[in-house]
Amino acid sequence: MNRDFPQYESQIEEINSKIVDLMIPFKNKYYYKPEMKGSYSTKAVLPACIPEMSYDQLKIAEGSQASREFENLYFEKDSLKIKQTRNSLLI
Repeated sequence: MNRDFPQYESQIEEINSKIVDLMIPFKNKYYYKPEMKGSYSTKAVLPACIPEMSYDQLKIAEGSQASREFENLYFEKDSLKIKQTRNSLLI
């Protein structure tokens, strides 16, 4: 990224220094529950840690689909469609 936007190098480095990988405690097994079944993916960790939540309840449950839908929001002009998509991504 710095190579593409050298004028923003210090800002990019500052932002990157604040990013924390939330997967580390699960990947390194600092926190583990048998319900995770050896996986540290969000789909395994979420219902293991918060049983009342799961991807089964989400309208958009597949990560790649969520990424596409989020990107499409940039181009969408219909405010109702934007609201529905945002809601689907959040709930």
